[in-house]
Order: sequence, then C-alpha cells, then structure tokens
Amino acid sequence: MGRRFHVTHHATLSFLSTRESIYAIQYNIRSFMNVKTWPWMKLYFKIKPLLQSAETEKELANMKENYEKMKTDLAKALSTKKQMEEKLVSLTQEKNDLALQVASEGESLNDAEERCEGLIKSKIQQEAKLKETTERLEDEEEINAELTAKKRKLEDECSELKKDIDDLELTLAKVEKEKHATENKVLCVTIASLTKQQTNK
Repeated sequence: MGRRFHVTHHATLSFLSTRESIYAIQYNIRSFMNVKTWPWMKLYFKIKPLLQSAETEKELANMKENYEKMKTDLAKALSTKKQMEEKLVSLTQEKNDLALQVASEGESLNDAEERCEGLIKSKIQQEAKLKETTERLEDEEEINAELTAKKRKLEDECSELKKDIDDLELTLAKVEKEKHATENKVLCVTIASLTKQQTNK
C-alpha cells in the first residue's frame, strides 16, 4: 500500500506540474491571439514585407520558431496530460479494486472468526458433555465396586454359614450315632436284666 501511495502521489504531482505548464502555454497563445487584432499589430503585419533588415528578419524567424516550439510543447503537454489522466483513471480503478478486495477479505475474516467462535463453543459443549459422562461413569464404577465388595462379603458369609451347617450336621450325626449306641446299650442292659430275673425265678 505504501508503494502504491508513493506512485499515486508522484503521478498526481507530475500531473499538476504538467497542467500548470499547459495553462501557461494556453495563456501565452490567448495573449498572442488577443493582440493580433490590435491596430499596431495590424500595422506591424502590413509593414512586415517592408522590413528587410537582417535583424528584423532574424527576430521574425525567432518568433516563428518560438511559435512552432510553443505549438509542439502544447501538443506534448496535451499528450502528457492525456496519459496522466489515463494513468490517474487506472490508479483510481486500482485503488477501488484494492478497496473492494480489502472489504471482501474483511468479510472473509469476519466469517472465519464467526466459524472459529462456533467451533470454540461446540468444543466447550463437547468437553462439558464428556466431563458429565466421565463423572457418571466414575459414579457407576464406584457403585459397581461397592456392589462387588458386598457380593464378595455375602459370598464369604455364605461360605462361613455353609461351613457352620456342615459342622452342625457332623455334630448332629455324631450325637445321633451316640444316641443309638446308648439306646442299644440300654436295651442290652435291660434285656440282660430281664433275662437274669427270669433265671432267678
């Protein structure tokens, strides 16, 4: 942008300088055209053929040369003016194109910023959902661990209870066996006593 501004500024200054030169040349020509109709100028034109001195002819030649040079300079100045005007139009168009490009890039930047903000919001929402899901999973894992511990404890208690039942069954079997042995012993003693009593009679 700095280089374009420098070129535009230089072109504008050159255009203004050329315009001032054109104005000066046009002013001189208008002045000449104005005095051409004055009486003394008409008189000068009438007596011009009578002026045969070398100095006068030289001055007239210089005037003619200067006039031709002025015409040439004016043509060059007009050509330069046209070129500068075309260049100024081109630079103006380029400036407008750059302004449109900057505006378009600004809109693209705004769109990108909006998309970025949307992605950030979406990321925050996803992170919040992930955190919530993680916390729920941790709670479920904790509950599962507690249930597993309770299950293990119940299994241990059941194992202990089964052992107690087995021990009790063994004890009952032993008692039942001893009871039968005692009953048999009592029966044997009773029978022996009855037999002895009958024998004594």
